Amino acid sequence: FMNRKHFFVCAALFAVLLTAPVFADNHEEEGDSPSFFVMVEGAFTTATGPGGNYTLLQPNSDGQPQGVMQGVDMDSATAPRLGFGWNAGNGWWSISWSQWDDDSMDSISAADPNYVWDMLYHSDDAWDSFEGTASAMRTVDATTIDLTYGRKVFSDDKFSGNWMFGLRSASLDHMLNVSYADLFDELHHVDLASEASGIGFVGGVSGSYHMNDHWFVTGGFQYSFMTGEVESMSYMEETDVLGTFVDVDADVMSEEDRTFSIMTASASLVWHPTASTYFWVGYEISQWDNVVDTHLYPDDVSEGFVQTDTTGINFDGFKVGVGFTF
Repeated sequence: FMNRKHFFVCAALFAVLLTAPVFADNHEEEGDSPSFFVMVEGAFTTATGPGGNYTLLQPNSDGQPQGVMQGVDMDSATAPRLGFGWNAGNGWWSISWSQWDDDSMDSISAADPNYVWDMLYHSDDAWDSFEGTASAMRTVDATTIDLTYGRKVFSDDKFSGNWMFGLRSASLDHMLNVSYADLFDELHHVDLASEASGIGFVGGVSGSYHMNDHWFVTGGFQYSFMTGEVESMSYMEETDVLGTFVDVDADVMSEEDRTFSIMTASASLVWHPTASTYFWVGYEISQWDNVVDTHLYPDDVSEGFVQTDTTGINFDGFKVGVGFTF
């Protein structure tokens, strides 16, 4: 898969990507000859979804789990997008690339009468609740590469509609690194990683409403269905504060064939000051399903019992962009 991914990335960077067919279609409506279009966009989005909880803050010492779970919330990050395409007649081809990559950190400390729990560690060797510090870093990296063909369905002075269909290569990496440190001499480390990758089909519809010669609004919906695999890893070790010994309590990897989907909806306000120049600002929501696997060990009697959770990641936020036809 990595060779295929590198091929698509190089092709996308060479062509320059994530097309905006709405302005290509608008350019064509003005009666110009077949043309090329290029765009650059930045999406200021936030990743959300399960998979970030790492400890429990307990306000007393009765030994039973209670209190508020502490999780790592992702910050807003800039997702760069590039696009290149060409249109002729009522249709257009495009190649596109988009990436979201960011990490966030969180930490919490507790001392008697408060406690924290090492809730992700192998239960056979866990402290359960303890006085000390729990800290975590969460990383999300998502990439899509598309090769699509689109065509106009209808158009008049005010409204236009389009459809698109093509191939998509997508990957999403999720990692959670956690450290539990008591007030004495022990440390517990947990590394949970999941890498999803696949290739499949993407399709969607979009429409525009032209307010005047220089302003229009556009919105659309895309759905992609891919087949690939999800590789996941769970690693847990115990050390002392000086690092003089290491006791590995779990080191497990898995690989599973998987189908997963991505749904995206967006809307934008576009300023069209000249025949070949476009600027826009918009909002979008994207949902990745079945792309994160997590393996935990919650049974202190059956040491080999594995609990596997499969979850997804959502992205939402604003975007700005500029496009040119030539």
